[in-house]
Amino acid sequence: MSKSKQADSALSDHKPSRGYKRFAGILRFVGDYAGYPVARSKVVEIKQSITNLKNYPHIGTVRGEIVSGLRALPSAEKAVICFTVNDETHTVKIVCVTYAGQDWQKIAKARE
Repeated sequence: MSKSKQADSALSDHKPSRGYKRFAGILRFVGDYAGYPVARSKVVEIKQSITNLKNYPHIGTVRGEIVSGLRALPSAEKAVICFTVNDETHTVKIVCVTYAGQDWQKIAKARE
């Protein structure tokens, strides 16, 4: 089975929730070197960290020098979740999720 088909199969093994396919790049990247079971567990761990922001939106390190109000939260050993919190509307905006040395600071600046 090709690597692309393995990644697609790994994605379909889970009930796709909204936004799940956005993690396909991470799934394929990790799957290519560590296998798709490990990749799936990394994606699940990252998604759980994002879900936890609902109850604990002010976790992570404030990185206002990069983008005003930006927070960075490490996850799944090599991922960084960048987000902002709007206390008035009680919302969390995910700016980016990066993995394995991607320049999350540059990506966060470009998206804000």
